[in-house]
This record gives sequence, structure tokens and C-alpha cells, in this order.
Amino acid sequence: KLDKFVRCSSRLSYFAVFDGHGGARASRFAAENLHLNLARKFPTGESENLEKLIKKSLLDTFKQTDEDFLKKASSQKPAWKDGSTATCALVVDDTVYVANLGDSRTNTILADVAESRREIPTSGEWPLL
Repeated sequence: KLDKFVRCSSRLSYFAVFDGHGGARASRFAAENLHLNLARKFPTGESENLEKLIKKSLLDTFKQTDEDFLKKASSQKPAWKDGSTATCALVVDDTVYVANLGDSRTNTILADVAESRREIPTSGEWPLL
């Protein structure tokens, strides 16, 4: 789906960081699967509600990746107890969409012409969309 969208968009970039706890399996699973789930859930075509659809696709992607890992982890003998935080930035043209889960945070800093910087605050413990 992303390839169809890219044809309509001049820029599309994905960045993510995963911080595992209790083992590396959850963070490795997320690193290998989050972007694939995002590609499957990403909106296609042009839409006046594109921003809302992108936010929903990020939220659905985090949920799907979590469900997939929990299913895999619970089927192991003994069951895996790994966990992971995740933070993801999706850049679509000039808009940055940020989502996070757990205590990982993303700081957004804008540099103006005078080279001074200011941080754009985010808040909350849920995915920031």
C-alpha cells in the first residue's frame, strides 16, 4: 500500500526505536514487524481525511504488532516474558506523525533561521498521534 501512496506523495520516511526489557525478543519482533503492519494498514489514495486516517493506521499498527507478539510469546514453552517500549516517527511530506508506547519519548525540536531551537512539547502516556 505504501508504494501506491508514495506515488502521490513527494516524501515518506519511517523511523522507530525499540527498547526491550526482560529480554530482546519483543523489541526485535517490533523492529521486524511494526513497519510491515504499517504498510498493510496505511491509507491508500488521496483523501480529505488523510491526517485522521494516518493517525488511525499508526494506532492500529501498534495494536496489531502487540497482539501478534503476545500470541507468539504465549505459544512458547515457557512463555516469553519480554516487553518493549516503542517510539515511531512517520514523516509524510512536511508533516511528522509521532506515536509511542511505554516510557520511550520523542522530542521534536525546530530550528529557525536564526539557528535557535525550541522544543515542541508532547504529553501523555498513550500513543501520541
